[in-house]
Amino acid sequence: LTLFFTLAAVAVLPAIVDPDELVDANTRLSFSDSVLSLVGPAAAGVLIQLFGAPRAILVDAASFLVSAWALGGIGTDEEAPQADAARRGIRHEIAEGLRELVRTPLLRALAISMGILVVGGAVQATVAILYYTRTLGLSPAAIGALGACGGVGALAGAAIAGRTARRLGIGPAIIAATALEGFAFFLLPLTDLFPNTLTFALLALSAALSGVAFSVLSINQMSLRQRLSPTRLL
Repeated sequence: LTLFFTLAAVAVLPAIVDPDELVDANTRLSFSDSVLSLVGPAAAGVLIQLFGAPRAILVDAASFLVSAWALGGIGTDEEAPQADAARRGIRHEIAEGLRELVRTPLLRALAISMGILVVGGAVQATVAILYYTRTLGLSPAAIGALGACGGVGALAGAAIAGRTARRLGIGPAIIAATALEGFAFFLLPLTDLFPNTLTFALLALSAALSGVAFSVLSINQMSLRQRLSPTRLL
């Protein structure tokens, strides 16, 4: 369901704003996400500490219902899908999407790089939580605080994403943000080389830099994809 939501949210934005406003629109969306990612992990850590994980998940489930109610109030008129397109079937749509990737070098590069980042990020996130809990013995509240550090970084990244693209160009901005994300991940294993007093500081720095990098990267690559692709292919 998250996948369906994400694809639809990417595709509907060009129906809400003009092409020249896509970077600003994605910046505002990322900015609001960053505020919530700043508050959310810290609140989650406290809720788990006080009430346990199952009750905290109930709060999370309720938040999705509130989100669905808010989305229902947008009321944007989309271009209706063509009747023949609806009958072509998923195989035809997959083939059409692959042809678009092959013939558009920028889309192909974005697909490869983001695929690597998503897979690597999933591995990193899984191993990191085990490292935090089993090796470092961090409490849920401390892990939530690290998430909040990532939220602070994401907030800063959202604030500078547009200016970074205007100053460097959207391509160099994406490359620089990807490199910064990799550097932030490298800080995690380095914590083993420093005294325990510096461990949390390095983890916090890693989370903050990762947040900055991911905001700059996601805003600019999403805006570029939306500019390059017809809405029906998004």
